[in-house]
Amino acid sequence: MSRNRRLSGLILVASLAISVLLPGCSRNSMERHFTLAEIQDIFVQQGVHLVQKSADSAPDSVFAQAYNGVMPSLYSIGKEQQDPSVFIYIYPSIADATAGVNEFKDKTAAADLVANKRYHFANVVLFYIKSDPSYEQDIDQMVSRLRTPRMKRPD
Repeated sequence: MSRNRRLSGLILVASLAISVLLPGCSRNSMERHFTLAEIQDIFVQQGVHLVQKSADSAPDSVFAQAYNGVMPSLYSIGKEQQDPSVFIYIYPSIADATAGVNEFKDKTAAADLVANKRYHFANVVLFYIKSDPSYEQDIDQMVSRLRTPRMKRPD
């Protein structure tokens, strides 16, 4: 009988330990988060030269507005472009980025938008205004690289 009692005690302790440890392994703790610097670096690696633009360079653009409380960073590609063509939103979480996309969709549902492509991955929403020459293939490849799993950085 004492052996069964000891075994049931061990099972109880193990169950409690698992119930305390498992919440720390939730999906949220495993979310990938990107910084603006990481996104900028991957553009450079892809050979796409971003030129930062001021927020007032596209004051009326729907792509330059705050969605879910986040303002984008604005860029043109190369020196020949004057108007911003890349708008990068960095959100605190995947859920916040999704909410930002949904707010954008709601606010622009009836709008006649310029040709664009939206990329939503992890905590990032990126809009590319299609232009000539087109960088869409380069951006597609870049986003594809960002969507692939990566090794966790050592702390």
